[in-house]
Amino acid sequence: MINGHGNNLHAYKGKIKYDFSSNIACNHKSAPILKHLESRLSCINNYPDPNVTELTDMIAAFHGVSSRQVLVTNGSAEAFFLEAYLYQQANTMICVPAFAAYEDACKLYRHDLSFVELRDFS
Repeated sequence: MINGHGNNLHAYKGKIKYDFSSNIACNHKSAPILKHLESRLSCINNYPDPNVTELTDMIAAFHGVSSRQVLVTNGSAEAFFLEAYLYQQANTMICVPAFAAYEDACKLYRHDLSFVELRDFS
């Protein structure tokens, strides 16, 4: 990534009190989550399905659509880069401030960028 999306505590050694760039609990003390994960360690014995077939089918069934209409990505940043690739060299407007991956993905795929301030929408 050009600027990165945050959650890089190693680069700022103790200078970050709260990091809202990821969905990881800031206090790292979620006992119920840790207990659940510990109880499920035996499930980690194979790589997951690279085609994400079961999850894709479950999401499609839940929404009443074909599984061909569902795309499971490895997080939202991957989805942004895939969409930027799909619309290469497009004219793209980004509302700022925004997640850095929007701009990073668009620059990678040569979008013509313009920016609009969020306050301009109020």
